[in-house]
Amino acid sequence: MRPNAIRRLWRALGPGVVTGAADDDPSGITTYSIAGAQFGTSLLWTALITWPLMAAVQSMCARIGMVTGKGLTAALRHRFPRPLLVVASFALLVANTINIGADLSGMADAAELLSGVGSHVWVVIFAVAIGWATISLRYAAVARALKWLALALFAYVIAALRIGPDWGPVLRDTFTPRIPGGRDGWAMLVAILGTTISPYLFYWQTSQEVEEEKLGGRASEASRRGATPDELTNRRWDVGLGTLFSNVAMYFIILTTALTLHRAGITQPQSSREVAQALEPLAGRFSALLYTVGLVGTGVLAIPTLAGSAAYALAELFGWREGIDERFRGAPGLLHGLRALAGSRSRARLRARQSVAGALLDRGDQRRPRPLPPAGHPHRRLRSHADAGAAQPRDHARGRGAGDAADVWGRGGDVPALRLPNAPRFPHSSRRPWRPPRGGGRRPRR
Repeated sequence: MRPNAIRRLWRALGPGVVTGAADDDPSGITTYSIAGAQFGTSLLWTALITWPLMAAVQSMCARIGMVTGKGLTAALRHRFPRPLLVVASFALLVANTINIGADLSGMADAAELLSGVGSHVWVVIFAVAIGWATISLRYAAVARALKWLALALFAYVIAALRIGPDWGPVLRDTFTPRIPGGRDGWAMLVAILGTTISPYLFYWQTSQEVEEEKLGGRASEASRRGATPDELTNRRWDVGLGTLFSNVAMYFIILTTALTLHRAGITQPQSSREVAQALEPLAGRFSALLYTVGLVGTGVLAIPTLAGSAAYALAELFGWREGIDERFRGAPGLLHGLRALAGSRSRARLRARQSVAGALLDRGDQRRPRPLPPAGHPHRRLRSHADAGAAQPRDHARGRGAGDAADVWGRGGDVPALRLPNAPRFPHSSRRPWRPPRGGGRRPRR
């Protein structure tokens, strides 16, 4: 292949490669490592199954973004009811938040093995650094950095090749599917499929197509609609190579732990930290170092993808302006969140004041009672019923009784104007409730 062709291919690679590499995040690497340690090479064939599935879904999402000029949630709003999209978007937010926490933990453990500094310190450092870079850098810089970080997956290929596998049994298990027996085997198969084909990849792939078109100067939605055959062909290559790269890394991660941990009888590792520590005496310091460095590199690649996909989904759901190139202070979702927080505090203070006022009313002060409303007014009828001791029916729609309303009117102060929990409500009256003057007296004639 000529150097110019290689250069053109590298330039064509973008969202597909980044999305595919982001699939192998630290939590996914842990899943693949445990699969190799528990079942050896018997699950290597899953890499051949997940590649076309992953490529088909990502290609579909890429075409949606390129043709409609919108993100996935914005495109789905025209076909699906809003409550369904709300549930899906917030489920994505919850799942991605948990996944980010797991990735930060795996990265921190790997960094602790490399540096000796505590993992708690590295969690804060990674979280602050990745958050600052995602917010401050432009999309072009973020996309370029993520594309280079995808090369971190080569560490697992090199680590497996250094061990020197016996390729005869390995290729036999690769092309001869064997369904694992027992509950643990089926659970691991489901875990591999769920880790490889993750929902956040769909949202990220679609939104990155929109970002690429914005970067090319198509600022409006109308200008982003449609795609040329050359653009679709380039993206097909991009997605195909990216998903292939992801599944090759998955294949060699399973192979590495199968040839080391499984052979040594270490079949129950619980975290990537335990896997890295077990690899060093079995595969050598360099292979363990490659495994650990790969954890950090893939985590730096995957966390912006996880956070960004949830942000794109929520912004498109509520119609907020979104994009990596947007300013942080102009984020409408952030402003709405701050306003909601301030409003909740104001409502809490108001409820506290109402509780205090209600407690003062309940103790029954001895001030001069207010004069009764004029004869025939609904308030007067309620008071007369209460004085007669008649049982008053409760207003189930309002949750208050008529006797409660009359009792409030029998005390002093400007209670009804505060709209307290015991304040009178008269749904059957079309007139505004009469309030006598502070000095007493009758209602003035109209």
